[in-house]
Amino acid sequence: MSHQKNEEITYFDNPVLTPSQIKKFQKIFSQNTIEENNEKQEVNEKLTIILDQQEKEAFIHKLRTTIFLALIRAEKIFYK
Repeated sequence: MSHQKNEEITYFDNPVLTPSQIKKFQKIFSQNTIEENNEKQEVNEKLTIILDQQEKEAFIHKLRTTIFLALIRAEKIFYK
């Protein structure tokens, strides 16, 4: 039993990663985070462009419908 405890203590006394390995992993992780943020930003920009375009198209459709209905009303009044 004491032999197993000694192995556990030795295992925990030795670091799993060296300081240089930790720095390397931190650098890789920080690069991935930046790339992920850039990808999210690009997706958000594309979605904003698409939504703006759809909003413009909806406004034009509503405007055309309003004008069309106004013309129909005007014709009804004119031809009475």
